[in-house]
Amino acid sequence: MTVTATMTQPIRDAAGLAVALTIALAGCILQNPAYDGDTVATEGGSESGGSQSGSATLGDSEGDPICAGDGCLYLDPPPIACFEFEELGATLVDSRECGHDGAQSQVSAVDAVYGGGLRISEGSSLTIPGGVWRPLASFSLSLWVALPSQAYSETMVLLDKQGHFKLSLVPPEDPLTQNWQISCEVVDNKFIAEAAVLYTDGKWHMISCVCVAPESDPGTCEQLLLYRDGKLYQPSETGLSKPTENDSPTAIAPSFRGCIDSLQVWDRALTQAELDALYEAGNAEPNTPCPPP
Repeated sequence: MTVTATMTQPIRDAAGLAVALTIALAGCILQNPAYDGDTVATEGGSESGGSQSGSATLGDSEGDPICAGDGCLYLDPPPIACFEFEELGATLVDSRECGHDGAQSQVSAVDAVYGGGLRISEGSSLTIPGGVWRPLASFSLSLWVALPSQAYSETMVLLDKQGHFKLSLVPPEDPLTQNWQISCEVVDNKFIAEAAVLYTDGKWHMISCVCVAPESDPGTCEQLLLYRDGKLYQPSETGLSKPTENDSPTAIAPSFRGCIDSLQVWDRALTQAELDALYEAGNAEPNTPCPPP
């Protein structure tokens, strides 16, 4: 089943944006953070009109007891996996040290949102082995991407945990427009936000997908919410079935051509305030565009 959102204007939680801007300007979240323990914590949170709301406040997180890493402490609680792509060795490093290290090959370094990122080209490979993820009822995915000024004609997959979730960019019907649409897929249920587009101009954008699962039915996405740059686009219909556990491997950017930075995975649904804060953090300073190959 494919659900297409045709909404032309993004939905924005004005109160959440104001709080996130205050935090960013106060220096809580900075470009190239030093990971000094300052985080953005959310208190409570509720649904309203398809958007997750909540207030962002300063806080110190001790993190997950099974995660020893001190990376990616932007939000409290922090993600269960975070890949900052700062190292070019054979190991794909999970900065949260939650047991999600993988393997990478044939990638190159670029200047990105939080310092260094990766250029993904033909032959690149980034994989996380199966069997290492904790159960996911609600979950959130976030990845910074940039498309260079070069046209492609096929769907480009950004993140794929087979049989569970997939985040992709769908090519334009008219190749001359180069306005790529964002797609989030849960099992065989695909949601495309037509208004949430990326252009092949090399600029960085934060792509996020949030599955909201009710406590009474963790095997269902009560809502599947799709964001570009912290802005919520038309949510999908409710009741999308999904697994909570899946032993399949995870592929990062298996059919993508461009630049990526800061992939983060949470085992909860992020609020609008949290997504605002993440986006404002990445724009604390001007970002270097992804150069053409």
